[in-house]
Amino acid sequence: MSGKKILDFKQDIPDTLFSTPKTPAKRVVYKDMIDSSIVDINIPSDSVFIKTDNIEDNNKIGEGDFYIVYKIKRSVNYNGDDTIKHDDTIKHDDTTKHDDSFIYTALKKSKSPIKNSLDLEFYKKEVNILKSINSEFVTKFIDSFTYQSHFYIEIEYCNGGTLREYIYKIFYVQKKSIDTEILRNIIYDISRGLKDIHSRGVVHLDIKPENIYCVIKDNKYLFKIGDLNISTKIGEDILLDGDKRYMGPEVLRNICTPASDVFSLGLIYLEISLGINLPKKGEMWHKLRKNDFKGLEIDTINKKMLHSNYKRRCKIEEVIRYFK
Repeated sequence: MSGKKILDFKQDIPDTLFSTPKTPAKRVVYKDMIDSSIVDINIPSDSVFIKTDNIEDNNKIGEGDFYIVYKIKRSVNYNGDDTIKHDDTIKHDDTTKHDDSFIYTALKKSKSPIKNSLDLEFYKKEVNILKSINSEFVTKFIDSFTYQSHFYIEIEYCNGGTLREYIYKIFYVQKKSIDTEILRNIIYDISRGLKDIHSRGVVHLDIKPENIYCVIKDNKYLFKIGDLNISTKIGEDILLDGDKRYMGPEVLRNICTPASDVFSLGLIYLEISLGINLPKKGEMWHKLRKNDFKGLEIDTINKKMLHSNYKRRCKIEEVIRYFK
């Protein structure tokens, strides 16, 4: 795609003629579940090793719907099983020469204070899921705690940023296309991560480039799935919507199935392979969810990943075999 302009889907008919995907009526918007009559609970920290006062805005590396993310440098020592023991948080300084006395980690701080037990349950849900997953292709959980009414999750730091940042760098800065072999590795790594998540009876529900992280080591790239904050057990009600650009059609019918993650991955594959920007609504949004790929150079495996009927969509194991 070198020399090509990155294209948006063009709409021949105004978007206003096509409805924006709606949250199902039975879906409960999370902010409406908060009991405003409950006063703030100052929950004491159960992980006192960390001094959150040392975290400053210049350490900030990201922000999502629920968390602000900071890069922190932590002094460590290692057990024989490579388990990390935490001693202290040190102000981040990129000029510091790396040695084995510290590691970088990512610390997620809840944007809103914990108001009640329902809030706390929501945040701990992601922790419990992360603890249950031991995968090379999912960001590793380190610790969690509450401090001054905010919830913190500490996870491994991925030095290559997000897949979205990688796409932007290649397409818009370098004006190139992503190498076919690298694209295959990206889809393979994500599919391996999804298999491990699904094996725990969990659906991610928000697979998108912003939630895929990259670790670079010895000029090799490894892509990992992160941000499981709206992940849900298979078959349970879906309480929170993910990004509509990558949402499977069955999600709007409150069907929680691993096939939805396959659909989202299929759209990532489509987005990168064709160099397009996915729509949030409109005619093309609906076409992509009705097996209407007219005008798109889409291969067979991508069509299987994007099948409108989740029961007929290919399984994640087939995706792994294809891209291995």
